[in-house]
Amino acid sequence: MPFCPKCGVEINQGNKFCMKCGSPITESIIAHQDYKAVQPENAPLTREEQINTLGDILLLEAAALQYSETIKKTKAEKFRNAPKAPEKPREDIPLYPKRKLNIGLIIGITIGSFFVSLGFMFVSGVSNPLIPSIIIAAIVLGVFLIIYFAGANSYKKACLQAEEECKANNERKSREFEENRKQYNKALSNYRVEKESWIASHNETLNDAIIKYNSTIDEINNTYDKTKIVPVQYRKPDVIGYLYDYLSTSQADIQQGLASYDSHVQQELTQSHIDEQRRANMIAQQQAELTLEQNMIAARQNELAEEANSIADRARREQNIAAAISIIQRSQTNSLLRR
Repeated sequence: MPFCPKCGVEINQGNKFCMKCGSPITESIIAHQDYKAVQPENAPLTREEQINTLGDILLLEAAALQYSETIKKTKAEKFRNAPKAPEKPREDIPLYPKRKLNIGLIIGITIGSFFVSLGFMFVSGVSNPLIPSIIIAAIVLGVFLIIYFAGANSYKKACLQAEEECKANNERKSREFEENRKQYNKALSNYRVEKESWIASHNETLNDAIIKYNSTIDEINNTYDKTKIVPVQYRKPDVIGYLYDYLSTSQADIQQGLASYDSHVQQELTQSHIDEQRRANMIAQQQAELTLEQNMIAARQNELAEEANSIADRARREQNIAAAISIIQRSQTNSLLRR
């Protein structure tokens, strides 16, 4: 329905003047309004503009993908682990030497004392063995005491030396631990400073990538909304890539490209169904062959079972015949014996 170009009130069909303001309504005004009603808001894109728009969208999609990968990679990044604190060393304990007796010397002295006692008994004519036994025990005890007390001082010196070595080793470990702890505190302080700087840089990189990604997505959506180049269901990178290649290598426009894409998708679906049907047929054929083979095996087993039964029947008949012949032979033998 036409409207007044001056006041905007709707004009009934056939009226020559506006009922509100009295402005004349000519046929040219009505024709112009009817033309604008059927015209699109934006003029359609030329084929060259369609190709350029598709190329721009592909570039934006590639940039968005790159920003998305950067976001994913940046989120997965982690700062290195903190330095490990040094462990406090365990204190050593002195390793005292074990006291050793010269057993060989004691045995030698004991044997020597025994022979000396025998010589004494032989020379003095003493026949009581108690006396040489006492002499031997006294000599051995004396030698043992001499060796024990003679080694006491050297053993004490060895123990003092072990204690001094243990103390010196513990002091060395303590100094090393303190030095390591100082280095650790310094490294930990540097680590905290570096981590704070890394977190700030990491967050800046991540936020920049997110902003660029969102801006690129908005630009893609604005391009779609402004140009209306393809319907919503076709706004995918693979579809845009197909259309761009198709239009760039032919004289087709976007509508023909969409029709070609739909045909391409349908062919892929048809081919996929054909491949699935072929696989299903192969599986069914394999199952049929397996069933046939199983039936053949079952038939062969039945034949073998029947053959076994036939052999068993023949063996029973032969046994029965042999038994009957044996009975006849015994009967004939008994008849001959009775005669």
